[in-house]
Amino acid sequence: MALLNFILFVTFSSTLYAQKLDLSTGAKVEFDAVGKPAMINIKGTGSKATGILDFKDQNATGEFIVNLKDFSTDMDMRDEHMKEKYLEVQKPGFDKAILKISHKMESLLPQNGLWSPQNLKGTLTLHGVTKEIPLNPKLNIKDGTAKGAVNFKIKLKEFNIEIPEFAGITVADEVTANVLIDTKVQP
Repeated sequence: MALLNFILFVTFSSTLYAQKLDLSTGAKVEFDAVGKPAMINIKGTGSKATGILDFKDQNATGEFIVNLKDFSTDMDMRDEHMKEKYLEVQKPGFDKAILKISHKMESLLPQNGLWSPQNLKGTLTLHGVTKEIPLNPKLNIKDGTAKGAVNFKIKLKEFNIEIPEFAGITVADEVTANVLIDTKVQP
């Protein structure tokens, strides 16, 4: 009987602590690129990220997709150059960025409080290149809702993206991406 109670406890415990974040219901992606000389700052906003991040058995796993054709910098000509010349979204497979996460976690999301794990990494596929990148998540969990951001840096050259240039102004190689999250924590 004690063995049966133990098995039920372990089964119930692992089910109790399974959680997921559905980014399709409340996440958008932005980027921030600094010009050289540093007098220009280009901010871009994109479509929603789609995908689910599952937390179960001390693992975080998920895949997120962002349609690069939906990014905008609020300047039509710059958007056209960014998408066609630099991101080359017209090429097969270049129209989306895919971030995969499969990481052993020290802790799952708290019921209430800050979730900001260290050493979280993901695998980003962008512009035909797949590379592991460090992620910097900071989510505040309160009353079943997760709000915050996951930030990461992209070095354009590492993803074979030509450094954008116009009228003698270039963009720095490193671009900051932010996945802004405001969604329910689901059991």
